[in-house]
Amino acid sequence: YVESIKFTDELAEALFARAEAVVATGSDETADWARARCEAHGIPEERRLLRGHRYGVAVIDGNENEDERAGLAEDALLYEGYGCRNAAIIWAPRALDPDPYLDAFARFRGVFPVHPEVPGALRMTQAFLEATGQPHAYGEGLEFLVSRGDPEPQQPGHVRWAEYDALDEVEVWLDAHKDAVQLVVARDELADRLATAVPVEPLGAAQRPPLDWQPDRIDTVAFLEQ
Repeated sequence: YVESIKFTDELAEALFARAEAVVATGSDETADWARARCEAHGIPEERRLLRGHRYGVAVIDGNENEDERAGLAEDALLYEGYGCRNAAIIWAPRALDPDPYLDAFARFRGVFPVHPEVPGALRMTQAFLEATGQPHAYGEGLEFLVSRGDPEPQQPGHVRWAEYDALDEVEVWLDAHKDAVQLVVARDELADRLATAVPVEPLGAAQRPPLDWQPDRIDTVAFLEQ
């Protein structure tokens, strides 16, 4: 990650001048930074593996059982939302009661305590939502924060609850955002009805990728073997 390494321009230029291929991951800004350096130094696209911000999405319909709700809590909260497979957005039917899902979130946090820095990071956001009258819910100690609104990923630890009237609304959105969404999680029966090019996995699977998983649908091993 560029900012944490604190590259100087001179060091970056020296490294890219010698590089035959580049692998870089981090924020979208990091990927854009690496892409510009590759262009400047003539490193072709087939020798670049650049990954920016990615996230997971959950789709529910209110028919999830207790185990599936627990799986959703793990999908959304494990790793505090920093993983590229974390369910940052939950698509739910309009007017669905969120309380059973929030209860699952609270139970999850009772087993997997939140990182001590997360409540402080969420405090200002929660206060803003409160002051502006935006619907939201949170753990008693700000172990998690869920807000209802447009389907846009928020800061780590803050999950967005987006509402749909028909499943095809979700499908259209997924098609428009397929390059940023790593995967969708949904219960099996709902997954069978979901038409999307984004990989769909069961609830509770977001943080359990298989050994042959290909982030961004790119075969990393094949890239390294070039």
